[in-house]
Amino acid sequence: MKPLFLTIALLFSTPAWAEWELFASGPIAEVYMDLNSIRIKDGYVFHWELINWKKPTERFHSLKMYRQSDCDLRRQKTLQIVTYLQPMGVGKVIDSESVAPDEEKWEYPPPDDNSALALGYICNALENAKKNNPPSRN
Repeated sequence: MKPLFLTIALLFSTPAWAEWELFASGPIAEVYMDLNSIRIKDGYVFHWELINWKKPTERFHSLKMYRQSDCDLRRQKTLQIVTYLQPMGVGKVIDSESVAPDEEKWEYPPPDDNSALALGYICNALENAKKNNPPSRN
């Protein structure tokens, strides 16, 4: 069990800064995930995503979402949303809204959705870590 824990801990370790990885880009927006924010707790995966609009909306230019993901059922909850005046989640915060995990409903993103892409990446990384270091029988 120690090799699996060690692999997951190293895979999902966190420096203090965000490392935004581009996951999808379309004509309207780009979707990123902070690979350093990934945490596993009680069987759930927690992480930050960022949406950066190519042209600002009337109220904001980018937003960050803190998500709780369930890899077994391929579902997720958005626990916090923070909107920013500038691109890439920097500058003045326009609004911030948090939701208690037990109050938020689970979302099941369709397979072609950007959220499904990020969820699939996180869950695949976790599954690969488990396959490469199966629990010992000690």
